[in-house]
Amino acid sequence: HGHIYEQTLMPIFELMVEPEKISFEDDICIILKNFIRKTNSLSDIIFKVFPCLERVFQKNKQTFGDTLLDTINWYLIYGSERIMQNRDLLIMLCRIAEQALFSVEPTITTNNSEGAIFLQIVFQIFQGSNVLDEYFVPVLDRVVERLKGSTQLPVKPVLKKHLLQVFLSAIMYNPGATVRYLHEKQLTKDVIVGLIEVKREFRSQYERKLFILGL
Repeated sequence: HGHIYEQTLMPIFELMVEPEKISFEDDICIILKNFIRKTNSLSDIIFKVFPCLERVFQKNKQTFGDTLLDTINWYLIYGSERIMQNRDLLIMLCRIAEQALFSVEPTITTNNSEGAIFLQIVFQIFQGSNVLDEYFVPVLDRVVERLKGSTQLPVKPVLKKHLLQVFLSAIMYNPGATVRYLHEKQLTKDVIVGLIEVKREFRSQYERKLFILGL
């Protein structure tokens, strides 16, 4: 039944090729997310829409908005094997993360924090593989740059927490490469001290679990 239902919705999914021409892209994202969640799988029809989600991100002025982050997360959970085999999609994920990390749209702290959370998700999804090795150092360089902040892009405590947690997820993805990176950039002490400082502020079970796994 699910497959037949997908077929009937295909014309709606095709609208996502140009989301700037519609006003209900969030509703389509919710449909996509629910399909994946309820079937615990990712059909070919649903997967074809995945590259279009970057267009939704761009329409949102390089922010995730209300539903996009959650939808992409479900795609990553059930589509990781296929995404791993597609370099263009991996580059797309890194591009989205970087743009969210440096978005100057209101509210900056929320948008940039979502970019950091997205990077955490990406590193954790692909842990145990080497598919992100090519992008590993450039991505962490951008995280470090964002940690330094600027007048236009301040670093509030909640954002700092999420940025530091990217390094925990990086450790989950590749412990050796992360330790080498921190050592070569002389950041080991700063990151460890920073994590200890924000540890007491961790509130959700997810964050506490992430901290334990990372260290």
